[in-house]
Amino acid sequence: MNRIVIGGLAAILAAGGGGAWWIMSRQAAPLVAEAAASTPTEEIAEPGEKIAPEADASAQDSTPLVAESAPVISAALASQTISIERGACFGPCPMYKATVYGDDRLVFEGRKFIASEGMHEKKRADGLFNRLLDVAKRHNFASMDTKWPDEKGLNCPEPPTDLPTVTIIYATADISHGVTYYEGCGGTPAAERVEAMVADMDKALALGDMVGSREDWYGKRSAPDK
Repeated sequence: MNRIVIGGLAAILAAGGGGAWWIMSRQAAPLVAEAAASTPTEEIAEPGEKIAPEADASAQDSTPLVAESAPVISAALASQTISIERGACFGPCPMYKATVYGDDRLVFEGRKFIASEGMHEKKRADGLFNRLLDVAKRHNFASMDTKWPDEKGLNCPEPPTDLPTVTIIYATADISHGVTYYEGCGGTPAAERVEAMVADMDKALALGDMVGSREDWYGKRSAPDK
């Protein structure tokens, strides 16, 4: 197409002189512009200059995925505690305090008539803290009386003497409650609910190896001196 146009214009130019040149330039300009627009262009490098290749669109999707990190136990959770403490009785009752933290650490303090005396700490990886929370919720611990017997003795009429006292304290985000229970306060549905919860806590804690057998202390007036 360009050759035909140029040849025709050349003939006009030869025949018509100056006026023909004006006609040629008016007709050829749009054609030249159209040809230039349809011709692909290349970037020409200056001497010594390198042209960077076009970025591959697929490279934008090749960013490696970052693996999710393991869950981290917060300081607030680690500071939450559940504890059970057993006091003295007339005889060789085991005396100790066991505290479980929100990160499943168990701190055991053996006092008297106990297999493992002194302070002991170990990490339990079996979800002990949450299982103790479930025990409290199942027995509706937060609704229990805080003292057994209470000031008037209404929840524990005529209890026998010389039995141990159990103190349970939950200081957690879900439950903030404490119960001091004298083990002679049985015989009522409310007291039996406390006793059932204590039994379930003992089962979850599984402290048999640290508490030992009570029979080991029969005939002894006190624990060995430390």
